[in-house]
Amino acid sequence: MTDQEWEVVAEFSGTSMEALADIAVGHLKSEGIEAVRLPIQNMLTLLAGAVAEPIRILVPPDRADQARGILQGIEDSEPR
Repeated sequence: MTDQEWEVVAEFSGTSMEALADIAVGHLKSEGIEAVRLPIQNMLTLLAGAVAEPIRILVPPDRADQARGILQGIEDSEPR
């Protein structure tokens, strides 16, 4: 990340959301949008119980609206 503040565009809660958060970040990156998830998943965060924290997807503020639109499009296309 740069010195600018990044903006949260999505939050995921629960251990079953780990994969969905990773997919969201991957999809945003494939669309040319820098994206990160916090907390970053690694063995230390898993052992420390960080899975209880919501997973936040962050992007640069100038791409936040576009990122939200992309993520909303994915959600709208999922079967109900």
